[in-house]
Amino acid sequence: LVGCGLFHMATVAVVFSPIGLFYVAVCDDMGFARSDISMWQQVHFLVAIPCMPLAVKCLQRFNSRIVLTACILGCALAAFLMGTYTQAWQWCISGALYGSLGALGTLQLAGPIIIGNWFSKRTGVAMGVYGVIGSIAAVSMSPIFSLIIDAVGWRNAYFIQATIILVLGLTFTLFICRLRPSSIGA
Repeated sequence: LVGCGLFHMATVAVVFSPIGLFYVAVCDDMGFARSDISMWQQVHFLVAIPCMPLAVKCLQRFNSRIVLTACILGCALAAFLMGTYTQAWQWCISGALYGSLGALGTLQLAGPIIIGNWFSKRTGVAMGVYGVIGSIAAVSMSPIFSLIIDAVGWRNAYFIQATIILVLGLTFTLFICRLRPSSIGA
């Protein structure tokens, strides 16, 4: 349960909570309109739509640890690339990465599916704890990234974001994640 919370922090809280902070810093530095750079979120959602039906099938058909590790690597790459972009349209590349790989396991579906498999009793309580972990992470990420952006700039903050995604996400996928109890013989 705590591992799913770490995964949720890596994929949702770290990525989406500080978005507005990045918009302000990037637009002030690069001279973009906020509407230009925020387009990546629309791309994210548009790409996620056709990928969502595949997500459950991928998690059930293939080794969940491999699928989720690939998703973490893709999301970290998307964050890293944002630190290198010089044109507003380039953020849409990362939006497509988040939309495709995020939809295939990391953002909305993996945690609830894994929790549902592991907690046949008290599933609602487990989902509540999972939600609390994600909410605490979401609330804490904005002030943390505000300090990071102020201290090292928005480009380096994206690199730090990618590192956090890797550390939290890979800790879960490589060492903790099992789709169901039968995966470990339980």
